[in-house]
Amino acid sequence: MLESDPELHALREVWRPRALLLAGREDELSKEDVLRLRLEDKLSALQTEVERATAAGDLDAAETAHARYIELGTTYVRRFVRSDVPA
Repeated sequence: MLESDPELHALREVWRPRALLLAGREDELSKEDVLRLRLEDKLSALQTEVERATAAGDLDAAETAHARYIELGTTYVRRFVRSDVPA
């Protein structure tokens, strides 16, 4: 069924690394999976930082965190979108 449904296959690829971590099977992660998870965690932390700074009224800190988020997000997109495009 998974092979016949491209959407399920895509979801599996996205969630597999997180599922392996939750199952305590980190040794099955590829180097690319580990890098992807680290980048996702950093993006999440920056998003939280933007929200906290905004809530505290510190717009300078919020803008700085947002700029770092965009920079890291751009790196993420370049790294992973390019690796998914056939040469």
